[in-house]
Amino acid sequence: MGISTYLSLRKTEFKFSSGTQFKILRRIFVIFFIGLALSWVEVFIGTYDSLTNESISIGNKL
Repeated sequence: MGISTYLSLRKTEFKFSSGTQFKILRRIFVIFFIGLALSWVEVFIGTYDSLTNESISIGNKL
């Protein structure tokens, strides 16, 4: 959240406004959902491996 605030306020010379507030919140949600999507990928890969009964990890497959 800190970097989102800094990046948004840097462009407006560190003056807070409603438009800046919207940009900060949007960046926070985008960063959060990217992290959430990355964790879902890891869960899906682990679930897929357990369904196929393979004992080889995804790292060894690569």
